[in-house]
Amino acid sequence: MKDFKILLTVLFVNLLLSCAWVNAKPNQFETDAEILCSLYNPSTWEKFSEEKSGYEIYQNILGGIEKKIISKEVKGITTGYKGADFNSYYDHVLIEMERLLSKPWMCEHFENFHRPKVEVTSIQIKSIAKEFVDPYSDENIIISISSDNKIFINDAQLKSNSSQLLKKALQAVSKGKDLKEQKVYLYLEDQVSQSIILEVFRSLNELSVSKIGLVGLE
Repeated sequence: MKDFKILLTVLFVNLLLSCAWVNAKPNQFETDAEILCSLYNPSTWEKFSEEKSGYEIYQNILGGIEKKIISKEVKGITTGYKGADFNSYYDHVLIEMERLLSKPWMCEHFENFHRPKVEVTSIQIKSIAKEFVDPYSDENIIISISSDNKIFINDAQLKSNSSQLLKKALQAVSKGKDLKEQKVYLYLEDQVSQSIILEVFRSLNELSVSKIGLVGLE
């Protein structure tokens, strides 16, 4: 009888340890998933110069995985894959991490590293035609960007290239007219900064300007 009690005690202790291990495992997966995501955070790459390639940063991330990730399962997913490129590696890690966590793995840093997003300005060209544009007409709004990246609206230079000032100036020259129906002409000199062009298009979009003519492009 005494031996039976001892046996039950041993089995009970083993069961508790087993349950503790089972409960700890998912928690460790969650912790490792957070660590993995943090390794892809650009703020942790400050020691790298701008000249460092993505591959060199990726090697640094792998080093962090070896040092900081605890579970062999997450390590196996991230360092054991022998795929040919970043795209296949991304798909592999995402699928396996979600299988391990039994839920979607949301990591914006991981997403942005392997599938970087770029800003795209969509322009719908309805027609290309030569027409007379009167720069002195109240009906026309002409935005000019000089080669030294200064913005002019109807020949008046803006004090700064801020989006807020540009929108205020456009609303002022429209004289209360609905900008949705106002045609705006955009003239670009050579070597204009792409960032300024994007800022102008963004501002026009925020003002719901839909009629835009590009001047001098042949």
